[in-house]
Amino acid sequence: MFGPVVGPRIELPSPVAKCVLYPLNHLLNSPALHGSPVFLMPFSCGLRALRPVCAGALFLGAAGLAHAIGPDAPDEGALELDLAIQALKDEVVQFNRDAQLAEETHLYPPETRLSVYISTSVPHLLLSEVSVSVDDGAPVQYRYRDRDARALHSGDALQRLLRLNVARGAHRIQVQYAGELAEARKEPIPVSGSFTGDFEKGIEPAELELRVVRGSGRKDVDMKLRQWKVVE
Repeated sequence: MFGPVVGPRIELPSPVAKCVLYPLNHLLNSPALHGSPVFLMPFSCGLRALRPVCAGALFLGAAGLAHAIGPDAPDEGALELDLAIQALKDEVVQFNRDAQLAEETHLYPPETRLSVYISTSVPHLLLSEVSVSVDDGAPVQYRYRDRDARALHSGDALQRLLRLNVARGAHRIQVQYAGELAEARKEPIPVSGSFTGDFEKGIEPAELELRVVRGSGRKDVDMKLRQWKVVE
């Protein structure tokens, strides 16, 4: 067995390896060398012989580090593929919009189409349920989740309640609604009401807005009907 390494030792730090200088008369399998990469050479070569080895190790370490952390050059082919995929997505979205518009135009022609929307101008009003019927038709009901009720307070929000076909002439709309006034630091106040209004259907599409407003007298809230003029 060989004994531990003894004699002069010079270490030069490097990002890649530890350069160690030992006398020539010691072997590579010495326990002192285990655990770290080293360059061994005769001591007589001196620092002049060691400089090219360590310089090469430093160069390789710097090159490897730059490759590891440096940004890769953009691949023109990948960029073109990215742009093509995005353009295809945009075309699909536009196609779906056009298809939906064509379907609605087919199902609800302008001369018979009726759309009914709801909005509110009452702060802290959270609707829970709305039921709408036109003439003698079956009522259409909508139940609100909390986030849906709060969304009606986002700017001039409008929610479409129904869309159907009606003949030209006079019609009547009936509405039932319920909710609560949820003001901060106060117990919620349940509110409910009903509304009946008349409107005229012409050759153009009919667009109706049911707007919940502050009530007068003992009523906390009330409802108004507004008919929009459609400009094609």
